[in-house]
Amino acid sequence: MIDIALKYNMLDENARSQLNDFIDFLLSKNKMKEINLSEYYNRIQTVSRWSEEDVAYLRELDNYYNWKVEEW
Repeated sequence: MIDIALKYNMLDENARSQLNDFIDFLLSKNKMKEINLSEYYNRIQTVSRWSEEDVAYLRELDNYYNWKVEEW
């Protein structure tokens, strides 16, 4: 701990201010609650789901515009 104090005292005023800001940031980050992301995960999973109507529409595009649908 003494080593940290010695190094802190060697810093100029600007560097001390930046270090104090960084320490405050780390302390505030440590106090933050853990965010419940379950609702987000449930919502994001529905973004990439295609219904059968969506697939049928893409197949129509293939017929009319010679656009190939890549199969997975």
